[in-house]
Amino acid sequence: MMGKFEDLPAEIVYDIFDYFSMSDIFGIFFYLNNHYKNLVLNSRSNIQLDFSNLSKSKFDDCCKYLIEHKQNQINSLSFSNPLIVDDFLNRFSFNKSFNHLETLVFSQINFSIVEPILRTLSNLPCLYSLTIKNNIEVCDSSEIYRLIFNLPVLKICRINPKFYGGSILLKSAENVRSSIEELSIHRHCSLKQLLIFLSYTPNLRRLSHLSISETTTNTNLNSFEIKSSQLTDVSLKFWQMSFETLKFLTVKLFANLEKLNICTRADDYYLIAERWEQLIVENLPNLRRFEFEHYWEPVDNSETEQNTYHRWIDRFTTSFWTDRQWFFAHQHFSRRGVRDSVFYSTNPYRYDSYFRFFFK
Repeated sequence: MMGKFEDLPAEIVYDIFDYFSMSDIFGIFFYLNNHYKNLVLNSRSNIQLDFSNLSKSKFDDCCKYLIEHKQNQINSLSFSNPLIVDDFLNRFSFNKSFNHLETLVFSQINFSIVEPILRTLSNLPCLYSLTIKNNIEVCDSSEIYRLIFNLPVLKICRINPKFYGGSILLKSAENVRSSIEELSIHRHCSLKQLLIFLSYTPNLRRLSHLSISETTTNTNLNSFEIKSSQLTDVSLKFWQMSFETLKFLTVKLFANLEKLNICTRADDYYLIAERWEQLIVENLPNLRRFEFEHYWEPVDNSETEQNTYHRWIDRFTTSFWTDRQWFFAHQHFSRRGVRDSVFYSTNPYRYDSYFRFFFK
């Protein structure tokens, strides 16, 4: 005889719960009947909460019946609505009651409350991953980065401003050694500011999404105290930055790289394959994965200039590149009546769309 779902033993129900997030469990099972309501409330599992799919009434119930009594079981919180963030902070604060919170995600948040929130996060002994997306930076954000770099056990930090009209006036680190190992910041900054970021993060292994502009000469860069780097995975965009400066950074910071993803423009020395070969052989002995993208803008769009461009990119088909399984392609496109081109890595690496870098 077929039994009823509500007659299942608690052990089996909890096994089923393992296939759902607590947000889904709460939204689906909490309202079925008192039996399942009690099973939800009595669960001893770690709690991951994503509020993006909860209605306001269910969010209120989740706060009242679950979060209020199980703060020490919560190891992940994800917010996607600024109003929900405000509502949550009116009810709770990030104190030591959230002593098992490991992951915190703000998909949308008002810039004005980021700094106050960060000041409370230092109370969390297990917070190792922090994501702030679609934040609108409209003023100096130096204090925000300083507070992030002071979080005691943070390993992963991802910051993705929707608009970054503000500046970063952060000074070089003196007595701060951040525990961050993976840092992703979607914004522009100067080369000097990149070096300041790195001064706070001596344990950094992965760095991505910064767009770097060169406003400092190599002579001035030599005045920086650049310590040995642990970086193994770097993905950066270089706007108006020379190949010589990249070489400087490679010698100083990138010696341990295993993966390099670089997007460049302006300096056509990036298209001279022999320069890359020398740089890689002499300074990047551990490099296994190389993803390169260069945006080429002709000066006069003459046939001679186009032929020179094609001779350059043809040099990326020698055995040096093919033996390493590093392959490239290029595409022309018209912009303001000029036949521009993009040269980019292709298989074996997935390449989504080269326009994502230049016209984002």
